[in-house]
Amino acid sequence: TRESILSAWSGIRPLVKDMSSENTQAILRSHMLRVDNHKLLSVSGGKWTTYRKMAEDTINKAVEMFDLKPKRGCVSKYVKILGGNGYTKNTVKRIIRELDVSPRLGKHLNDTYGLRALKLREYSKNGRFSYLSDKYFFLKEEVEYAVDNEMAIKGHDILARRMGLGFIDVREAGKCVDTVCRIMREKLGWSKEQERNERRDTYEYLKTLGLGML
Repeated sequence: TRESILSAWSGIRPLVKDMSSENTQAILRSHMLRVDNHKLLSVSGGKWTTYRKMAEDTINKAVEMFDLKPKRGCVSKYVKILGGNGYTKNTVKRIIRELDVSPRLGKHLNDTYGLRALKLREYSKNGRFSYLSDKYFFLKEEVEYAVDNEMAIKGHDILARRMGLGFIDVREAGKCVDTVCRIMREKLGWSKEQERNERRDTYEYLKTLGLGML
């Protein structure tokens, strides 16, 4: 039923064509390196989830092309993502213990922030957290964290890009707009008019995910 659909969106995935292939329908789903007649090295295609591989292949090709002498090989596979330094299989237990949260909330924070989840303690009120949603494990303190630590300056940036709530359940995201924008106004020093404009823009963005249509 329509009520069973929580969000809806579509998009165009830009794929790169292999110009060296005789097949005019040759479309790559990975990335491609190309060197033109002026020795300009370009990388195209790919996706967010393979950006490290794209960077490594590009640098290795540059080393080969220009006979560069790197001081060391690529270290990308050893560089941990944000929240990964010091992370262990017991980190989730540490988060639950030190933040004094339920196992389900602890898992959410662990999966989202890794060890940096402990930083949310700075935003708690007397050691307690406040839920943003009655339905999901998102916190009001996560909004503050996103503004201070992840350069979030738009309501839809938090609800869709940081939390992903807009993609999970757009109706529930719509219910959170006022609270998110109020917190952001307090953090960023918006005027009342700026807050109203941001609420409007956030609702408009959520419409692209099915708000008002479902």
